[in-house]
Amino acid sequence: MGRTASASVDPRPTLASVWWTLALLVLTTAGLGLLAWALLVTHGMAYAAFEVFRPQGVVAAPDLDDYVRALLVAVTTNVAVALALVWLARRTRARRWHPAVVGALAAVTAVVLAGSAMLLLLGISPIDFVLAL
Repeated sequence: MGRTASASVDPRPTLASVWWTLALLVLTTAGLGLLAWALLVTHGMAYAAFEVFRPQGVVAAPDLDDYVRALLVAVTTNVAVALALVWLARRTRARRWHPAVVGALAAVTAVVLAGSAMLLLLGISPIDFVLAL
């Protein structure tokens, strides 16, 4: 008598995919912080350059509150989306996948959505941002 496919699946779900996601969330949150800092520095440098060469006020001065608000929204979006995706994955066929794969897919999807939200709040088109890279 051979084993069936359903007999190899553990009926008790583990939290390994959640732990992988939480570990990767630390990295993606740090990446979002670095992105916000880099955008603020770039905005400040563009403002300074335009003030020197064209003091008519073509570029507005960077407002730190806008960047903090955008970062908070991005971090909240990152955590909420990643945990929601892991929760959904544990209720579908993805529960059979390796926990690291589920965690990585959830974290990458969440950081892309969170980064796009941050860029949109700062008035930058995510498509233009990617094309500028």
